[in-house]
Amino acid sequence: MGIAMKIDFVPTMKCHQVTIPDSVVMVIGNSVTPSPKLLTLGTRYNKRVVECRFAVSAMSMAAGESNHFMECPFTTFE
Repeated sequence: MGIAMKIDFVPTMKCHQVTIPDSVVMVIGNSVTPSPKLLTLGTRYNKRVVECRFAVSAMSMAAGESNHFMECPFTTFE
């Protein structure tokens, strides 16, 4: 089994190790898209949330857990 670090930002920033089961595959990607956080505060964060939810839904459909984006039972990677 592998180990990943989970970072929590609320209520305070902290991290702890999480065991990744052998049946789980982690995909970590770099979009190579600069995102100046301060300049795009009102738009980029919300866009990233939508992109991540879309990715979760796509993985859910590929795994046969749902048939349509709106039927996805998951809202986060967690």
